Amino acid sequence: FFSVQSLLLRCCPSLDLQGVVSKHDGAMADGLSTLNWFPSTPKRINGQSWQAVAMDVGPDLMLENVQFEELRDKAQRRGPVGLELTGDYDNSFVAAFEKECNRVGAVYLGHLKQHLHTLERLLHSTQSAAGGALSQACEQQARGDVITYALNEVIQKVLCLDTFFMLNKDSLQSLYAEHLRCVPGAGPLDWAVPARGLLEPRGSSLHGTVVLNASKLCRIAQGQSTGDKWVPPDVFERSCTKHYVPLHRLFRLKLFLCRVVPVLQYKQSLLRDDDTLISCYYDSPSLECYKARLSRCDGAQLLRVRWYGTLTEDSKVFVEMKTHRTKSSGEQSSKERFPVPSARLDAFMAGGWAPDTWFRATATSQSQLDKWMTMAGNVQALIRQHSLRPYVLTVYRRTAFQDWRSNAVRISLDTDLRMVRLRDPATSSWLGAENGITATTRPEDVFHVPYGILEVKLSGALDPDLQGFVDELEAVVEPAGKFSKFLTGMAAHYPQQVPVLPAWWEEKAIAAAVAEHQDPSAAYHPP
Repeated sequence: FFSVQSLLLRCCPSLDLQGVVSKHDGAMADGLSTLNWFPSTPKRINGQSWQAVAMDVGPDLMLENVQFEELRDKAQRRGPVGLELTGDYDNSFVAAFEKECNRVGAVYLGHLKQHLHTLERLLHSTQSAAGGALSQACEQQARGDVITYALNEVIQKVLCLDTFFMLNKDSLQSLYAEHLRCVPGAGPLDWAVPARGLLEPRGSSLHGTVVLNASKLCRIAQGQSTGDKWVPPDVFERSCTKHYVPLHRLFRLKLFLCRVVPVLQYKQSLLRDDDTLISCYYDSPSLECYKARLSRCDGAQLLRVRWYGTLTEDSKVFVEMKTHRTKSSGEQSSKERFPVPSARLDAFMAGGWAPDTWFRATATSQSQLDKWMTMAGNVQALIRQHSLRPYVLTVYRRTAFQDWRSNAVRISLDTDLRMVRLRDPATSSWLGAENGITATTRPEDVFHVPYGILEVKLSGALDPDLQGFVDELEAVVEPAGKFSKFLTGMAAHYPQQVPVLPAWWEEKAIAAAVAEHQDPSAAYHPP
């Protein structure tokens, strides 16, 4: 145990591991569960709230906060007595504002890199100490306690840094809005232009690496392997609940999830927690699929083609059929899928290529071969019967949380969600398109969803501890009802053709995003 402690002290010298020694009596509490994961709406930084800010972000970051009073004076055009308020004075605020955004963004990025470096050193040290003297059960328990304690310390600092970002972003937004009120029409209307120095580090891929390393450390602390590969089934039967996640909570939510349910890596070579996922949805000229899915008819089917990351000549895509079942049917909704070579997709969907020979060479069992053959025949028949064609692409980054050994619980978090209208239905025009953008895509063809979408998918009964965690999770996110990416994309891009808009069209953030999509001049500005 003490060899592990000394190892972690060398790796993370700032950690107070004496607490581990005093608590190591077999009943050490999981410190991760006591963190303030989802604090209330941040207070704006001003002269009356420095003490509260210090408590939220810690003393190390308090002195790095935005220079609120100085910028507020510039925003309100205050200056020496008799100073004529000119355009030059307006420009001085924008320049000072942009400089402060760059400074705060650099502070955020610098601290995030430090915390990531600590996690990487911790991960490397614990992986190298996996065998030898640590193989005995008692020492494994001690090692897990030390890792948990050390990880708790690092995540606490990451959460403080996240609060630091939100507090400063909120303050900078209010300052920019004050400037616009005092000087109508001054400067760029979109505050994100001068604030890009603050916002760009927030979208850094470093977030994904932090989450991935934290997930691996949690698995090591629990005595689990970190290098195993998940093999997806061909048929998924499970219940699913969906939730909206505000964009500012995405990073925190990922850290919250990975402490119990590990990040599921589709590709072991990825250095971040998520991967790009693109789906192409089909419908008939009369939008029969849209109507059936919106009314949630028993047996309503939906056809899509899905792929992950960047396609190559040898890549496979997945043809998927989702079937909705009502509670009265006594059956669960399902998703069935089978692979097709990307080079053969166009011919297959047109009914000009039979995949029998390729299936026989690819399937791993006779039962899998039989399922693929049946599904492929059903898909081609459905396309012919309803004259299905591609209508919309959905593009997003997905982080999946699931134990590779079981399909009992799967939690996915989709971020940076975009719906792209297809003006050219030819497969060659959109298959493998970078980020869903094709040669015919126009700016108005891309609709951005103003939320992250969390899906909790359960298959069968869960053990009490895991069920308790799922209940805790669903208590801190907003229910999204029957939100559908397909229905959202169709309603956003074909509002005159769809008979009824989805119920979530009345959600405030969705409504604002739709208004901006239809009229870019109606873009949201901070209050």
